[in-house]
Amino acid sequence: MNVDLSMTTMKKIVAFILFLTFVIAAGAQDFRINDSGYFNHEGVDAMAFDDFYPEGHQGGISFIMNGKRVATNGDIRFDETPGQWQPVPRKMDRIIDGQKKYRKQCAAFAEALKGYARELEVLSAETPYGVPYRPNIWGAGWDIQAFGYRHYFLAKTYPDIFSPEQVYNALNFILGCHPGLNVQSFASGVGAKSATVGYGLNRADWSYIPGGVVSGTALIRPDFPELLVFPFLWQQVEYVLGGGSSHYMFLVLAAKDLMQ
Repeated sequence: MNVDLSMTTMKKIVAFILFLTFVIAAGAQDFRINDSGYFNHEGVDAMAFDDFYPEGHQGGISFIMNGKRVATNGDIRFDETPGQWQPVPRKMDRIIDGQKKYRKQCAAFAEALKGYARELEVLSAETPYGVPYRPNIWGAGWDIQAFGYRHYFLAKTYPDIFSPEQVYNALNFILGCHPGLNVQSFASGVGAKSATVGYGLNRADWSYIPGGVVSGTALIRPDFPELLVFPFLWQQVEYVLGGGSSHYMFLVLAAKDLMQ
C-alpha cells in the first residue's frame, strides 16, 4: 500500500516528534527558565508566546536547537473580517519573578476580561438578536456560531463575568431568530422550517444535506437582509465541513450544558 503524505502532514508529524522529544527530555534533564524568560538546557531553547505583534501572527510555542528554529506554532488573526470581535491582545512586561509575576498577570487578565464583557454587552445590544451582528456581504451565520463557540468557554470558566445568554442567542440566531422575511433555520432539517435547498454536492437537485449548516442571511447594501431559496448562491446557502456544521453541533451541546 502506497501512502502519499503531504508536506503539511509531514510538518505536523515532525513538530509532534520534536514536542514529544522535548517533553521527555524536560522530564529527564534539568530545563530551567533563564533570565530572558524561556526554557534552556544544553543548546535547546523552548519559548512560549515570545513573538508578539499587535496585529497579524501571534507566536505560540517555538523550539530552537543550537541556534536554529526547528518548530513553531501559533495563531493567525485577520482583522476587519466578520466575527473578529475579540480584542487584540496587549503584551505585558515579562518579569521573571515567580508567584509575583503570576499574580500580576492574573489580575491584569481578569481586568481585561471585564473590559471585554462590557464591550460585548454594548455590541450585543445594538440588535434585537442579543449577539454582536455586523454582517459582511455574505451570510454571517458561521461567524455567529464561531462567536457562540468561543463564548461558551468564557461563560463556563468565568460565570461571574460572562453571561451564558450569548450562547443561547447564538443558537437561536441559527435556528431562525435572524433578520429578513425568510426566517428558516440555517441547519438543514432542523426546525419546523429550515434551509432545504443548499449549495452542497447535490445542489443541482435543489436538495440538501441533513445537518448541513448554510452561511445564512446576507446583507445587501445598505440594509436589505436576503436569504434566497436558490441552490447556486453560495454566499447564502453554502455548506462547509468544519466550522459551519461542527460549531452548530457544539452550540447545541454547549447550551444544554449551561442550562443544567
